[in-house]
Amino acid sequence: MTTEGGDGSTLWKIRGERLVDDSRRLRLSIASVELPDGVQFEQYVLRISKAAMVPCSTTGDSMC
Repeated sequence: MTTEGGDGSTLWKIRGERLVDDSRRLRLSIASVELPDGVQFEQYVLRISKAAMVPCSTTGDSMC
C-alpha cells in the first residue's frame, strides 16, 4: 500500500500494520512506514467510524 502526492515525490510505503485495539467505536493500530529516502518508523493509526454529534446546552430548569 502506498500514498502518493501530486508529483510522486512523497511516496510513503506502508510495510505492515499491527492491531492494538478494536472496538465498535474505534480501531487503533501501529503501522510500519517507509519514507522515500529510506527512513523507516512506526506510527499510530486511529480509525473512527462516522458519527453525528449534537451540541446541547441547558438554561435554567430546561434540559435538552
